[in-house]
Order: sequence, then C-alpha cells, then structure tokens
Amino acid sequence: MVKKKNYNSVWLKSEEFWYNFWKNAEAPWRVSKGEIKFWEKKVKEIAKRENPRALVLGATPEIRDMLAKYKNLDVTLIDLNLQVKRAMDRAAKRKNKKEKLVKAGWLKMPLPSNYFDIVIGDGNFENIFLGKHDIFYKNIWRVVKPGGCVLMGRACLDFAFKNPLNFKGLIKKYKENPKYFKNFRNRIWMLYRTANERGVYDKRIQGVKFHVLMEKLIEAAKKEGLSNKEVKNLYWMPGLLPPNLYYIEVDIESLKKLKKMISKYFNILDIYQDLFHPIMKLKYDFILKPKKK
Repeated sequence: MVKKKNYNSVWLKSEEFWYNFWKNAEAPWRVSKGEIKFWEKKVKEIAKRENPRALVLGATPEIRDMLAKYKNLDVTLIDLNLQVKRAMDRAAKRKNKKEKLVKAGWLKMPLPSNYFDIVIGDGNFENIFLGKHDIFYKNIWRVVKPGGCVLMGRACLDFAFKNPLNFKGLIKKYKENPKYFKNFRNRIWMLYRTANERGVYDKRIQGVKFHVLMEKLIEAAKKEGLSNKEVKNLYWMPGLLPPNLYYIEVDIESLKKLKKMISKYFNILDIYQDLFHPIMKLKYDFILKPKKK
C-alpha cells in the first residue's frame, strides 16, 4: 500500500480510474512523441548489442510501445502499483509477451547489479520524497551496466516561476476563454504557473502541493462567481474532487539544482526540451551514462 508519508494517496485509485485518466491526459504527464524520438536513437544503438536488457521504471505505455519494437530486447518492468500497471497494459498499443514484471518499490529495487543495458523512466522522481532521491539515483546507478545508459524525464519549475500567475489572474483567463481550459495541457500549464502562490510550493521538500493549490483555486473561483460546473473545468485531474485530492509532486525548482543531483552518479550525455510544446518547457529529458563504478 502507498503510504501517505511517501506522498499521494491518489495512487490507490482503481485500474479503471487510471485507464480513463491516461486516455485524457497529455504531455507532460504522458510522454510526448518528441521525447520518444529523442530516447529511441539511444535505444536503437543499444539494441544492436548481444542479448540487451532494458529496465522500465513503472509501466508507461509509450515507453513500452517503443521498446517492444526491438524484438531482441529483454524488457523488465519494476512497479509496486498493480492497479496502475494493469491500466497501462490496456493503454499500450504493442503487447510485448516477453515483458517481465518485478513487483517492488524503486527505493529497494531487488535486482542484480550491473545487469541492464538501458534503464528508462519518466516522471518517477516526482512521486518520491526529495530526501529519498539520492537512494533512487544510487539504485539506478547500481543496476545499469558500466557501458549502459539511463534515459530519464524530469520536471523543473524554473520556467513556471519566471512566468507566474496568481489565482485571480487564472480565473480571469478562464472567464475570457473557457475553451482554452478544456485542453489538458493548457489547463495544466495554467496550474503550474500558480505554483508560486503562498502555501502551494514547499521549497524545503521542493514539492507542489496540488491539494493546497486546488483548494485555494476553488475558493478563489467561487469568490469570483464561477459555478460548480465551471470550477470543475479547472481541476487538474478528472474524477478527483476535493477533499480526495491529496497529491504532492516533487518538482525541482531549477535545472541547475537538478543537474547537481544527477551528476553525483551520472554524466549527462544529452538533454532534450520541447520548446515548441506549450507546457514541455517545464520538463527535461536526459541521456545519462553511469560514472565509474
């Protein structure tokens, strides 16, 4: 069971909830085509090795679809949440019968050392206490081969903090153009821009308290005369209504801090950022090489 102290009682939602959410979500919470294209260049190179092995942190369908194209690639998933995993199975377009699942948490990772040619994951660190991130990095470093690579997608809030928006300003934008907020990525971008509002972003844990954000936004929206139906159009997650929206997302406040954390265990070979996507300015994708073991 996911404990609240490790964040996010939301992960206890049902398989059906997660399947429906994934159908409606977009980047940055789903991996974009640009990200897959960036990572696949490295995957294609590694897949030419003899008996290559890949480890997926979680069960992201887009990543699994990409890996399934390489028939000689031995793929292992590591995930503790079977509700989410089953939902992602349904969302995947390519069914890889050779996939293996290790039901375990990322902080323990009961896997052999120096075993995988590729370790790949998107948005994993955002759901783990900042104080545990070093353990996670070390685990990834341990299981990847010295000549292997790590493909990682991680969020930073520096761009959102440089383009802040208060709740009143967000509600004004909604009143001016409600259709804009029907698009998932537009709505999420607006919400991230309010992360610097009082009580929303905790610098100590470098986490966005989405439950606080939504509670404050809903309160402000009602004061500005929005109906209950209109308020629901601002929710960050369909089907997740107050008070059942406890969610803290760990988003490092600057790329500089993120690079410092990564560089303890890895050399950064390449970084990708989709600057043409309206919200992907908040996300960086990395190709990493483990430092000497």
